[in-house]
Amino acid sequence: MKEGNLETNTVWHHATVTRSRRNDLNTHSSFVLWFTGLSGSGKSTLAHAVEEELYKSGYRTFVLDGDSVRQGPLGRRELVARHLLGRLWWSRTQPLR
Repeated sequence: MKEGNLETNTVWHHATVTRSRRNDLNTHSSFVLWFTGLSGSGKSTLAHAVEEELYKSGYRTFVLDGDSVRQGPLGRRELVARHLLGRLWWSRTQPLR
């Protein structure tokens, strides 16, 4: 699919759980805090500290950390198992999309 001179292969999905419905359920508006910086600069440490304070204030929170995403839902055990099986599906050189 071409759009102008840009190649795209994305499809917009119309979610039935809208932002408005989610805000009503949570009893607060949703927002994203996105921390950027060099590897080892403390982004995850800061994110978890902010999460703790928001949680204590009654906000529903979730930290989506790049290292956690790369390791998978079972953490390091899954990463090691996939590597041993020769199917390492993600590397630190692969950017998050």
